[in-house]
Amino acid sequence: MTSTHEVTMPETTVAGTRSTVSLADLPTFFASAFQRALGGLTRAGTLPIGPPITIYFRSCAGGIDLLAGFPVTKSPSAEAALTSVTVPAGQAVTAVHKGGYGSPGSTYAEISEWMHARELGEPGIMTEQYLVGPADDADSSAWRTLITYYLERATHPSPVDSTGDAP
Repeated sequence: MTSTHEVTMPETTVAGTRSTVSLADLPTFFASAFQRALGGLTRAGTLPIGPPITIYFRSCAGGIDLLAGFPVTKSPSAEAALTSVTVPAGQAVTAVHKGGYGSPGSTYAEISEWMHARELGEPGIMTEQYLVGPADDADSSAWRTLITYYLERATHPSPVDSTGDAP
């Protein structure tokens, strides 16, 4: 059983690669998105302040609108060629998934049941932060992913690219 909690999340800025990706293309997207984000941050002289993170905005007919990158203290310069999104502070529901990336279904189901039992309504955006992953341990049973469903006003943060202009 997963331990699920309602928490207050701080404002978080993430710089990375934003795209609409089909379910079938997610593994290919992730294989390069974090490398592109890290390369862009390096070019801009910006250091990540935490492990890699994916923001899932919404699903549509073309796939899933998401951003894969790293938390940063501020949006990097235009040299980074990345999209930055600031997720406002607010209430959220969190749980840590233990295991490989292909098996989080039970964790998502537990979070949904927990939220439904407390009548928290539909979540806004969702994030996955990869606390322990393949770069840390080859054994997928050791991997840990922090899953966060944002409530209230953090529903759809406005993306701001690294030049400060809306895309």
